[in-house]
Amino acid sequence: MRKLKMSKLFSIFLTCILCLSFLPTDLMAMNDADTVKNGYYNESNTWVEGELDQALPEGIHSVNKTAVKSENDDNTYDITLEVVTEQNLSKLTKKSATILVIDTSGSMGDYQRLINAKNTAKEFVKKYAGDEPDSGRYLAIVNFATNTNIILNWTDVSSADGKASADNAINQLYADGGTNLHAGIKQASQLFDDTAIQDIESKNTIVLTDGAPTYYLKNCTSDINCIFYTHVTISNTRYHVGGDGDKGSETINDATAAEAKTLKGKSTVYTICYGASREMTYQGGPTVSAYLKNNIASEMKNAYDADDSDDLVDAFKAITETITSGLDGKGLSVFDGSAPFVSVSGLPESIVQDEEGFTWKLENAEESTEGNKKYYTYRLTYKVTLNADAIDFDEGKWYPLNGKTYITLADGEKVYFPIPAGQGVKTRYTVTYTDGVEDEEVFENQITTDLVYGAETPSFKGTPERTGYLFTGWTPEISETVSASTTYVATWKKRMEPLNKVPEINAEDKTLIVGDTFDPKKDVAATDKEDGDLTAK
Repeated sequence: MRKLKMSKLFSIFLTCILCLSFLPTDLMAMNDADTVKNGYYNESNTWVEGELDQALPEGIHSVNKTAVKSENDDNTYDITLEVVTEQNLSKLTKKSATILVIDTSGSMGDYQRLINAKNTAKEFVKKYAGDEPDSGRYLAIVNFATNTNIILNWTDVSSADGKASADNAINQLYADGGTNLHAGIKQASQLFDDTAIQDIESKNTIVLTDGAPTYYLKNCTSDINCIFYTHVTISNTRYHVGGDGDKGSETINDATAAEAKTLKGKSTVYTICYGASREMTYQGGPTVSAYLKNNIASEMKNAYDADDSDDLVDAFKAITETITSGLDGKGLSVFDGSAPFVSVSGLPESIVQDEEGFTWKLENAEESTEGNKKYYTYRLTYKVTLNADAIDFDEGKWYPLNGKTYITLADGEKVYFPIPAGQGVKTRYTVTYTDGVEDEEVFENQITTDLVYGAETPSFKGTPERTGYLFTGWTPEISETVSASTTYVATWKKRMEPLNKVPEINAEDKTLIVGDTFDPKKDVAATDKEDGDLTAK
């Protein structure tokens, strides 16, 4: 029977252990729940308690921000930022749509310009395509001379077949005719209206030309003179070709600039002036370089001059880096914003913070595998401290432990982190008034505790008094508000009195008759405070 009882007790004990193991995590972490609340910033940029509800983009498994209260400081929390991705960052790619608009006028056949342009264009395609197949790097190629043609319609060059198609199209370019930059720009502008690339945010155009525009487009009329014009058809619309093909004019410049304005509304436009930076667009007009910078490129910084093949390589390289930077997850970072009453410490030296917050670049991932999936985990730990002694700080309030925290993905989308909140404890101070007299209690110490920073300094109750002494004040001088625990000591000045007062004489008035004997001490009493009755002395 005794053995059976022991087995029964053991079974009960084991059951309790199993029950405890299945308790909810929230219940097991009750202490954390008491010191930290989970929340997020809403659309009004106000912290609210609750669970952040957002759909994570493909490739991002989770983002989190947690806080644990320090065991040694009521106002300090250990923060951990964590990002888990299902792909290497380089695979978190952004789609892009770019058009190459290449001058193939007759002058491009001089000095191997077209050969150099084709080589650098193919190098651009290689860099622009990136390393990840089927990542949505769309490219179209337009050439212009007297006419204009789409030699490559929208193609994803991140695929092997797409890249090969782009290279083949570039290889087919040849130089002939005048310079109808207006037509090339209009053709590019129409391509950006294609529904296939409307949802792509990154749109770019690279315009390469080696001289002044000598043709422009005019609306095609139905009069008899129509048959004498050269025509260009763009998106099923027929245009006359104006200009003589030999020289530019203000009219050509203005028409081309107007079309470029439309293109700039649809994409970021880069220009390369190849071998013609000092050439005039027309007599009295701007140089080709100045015209492209001020009228065709989206910004002057997007306009490049290339006097030779080396400059051409450099120009394409700079444009390529500008376009492709941010198209993939390389260099992806987390921004952790600042918040009132919160100071940050313990960051790595590589992270610099300012008044707005700090930026953490995601790198050095920890790789792990669960089933058939591989995960990449990025972590950053640091500390935050609440300035609870600030006058406006409310001990009963929950404060977010730093500001909005988010990742900005390559396509501009933001992924937000949950934001924990904590409470702070103000420092308590004591103010003491003491008489400052050794071996004697002139008055009982007056002690006020539980005072916070900025509170009004309590006054001494009553009036300090000490026999034989005059109260002259307190040391140190009393502060209007509390900033530290302080003991105020009374200061005294001894009262000064005469060492020996004049005796007090009491005598009666007497009338003397001639012949009476006068005794000056008779009926006279003399008393002294220090020596008493002096009459008999």
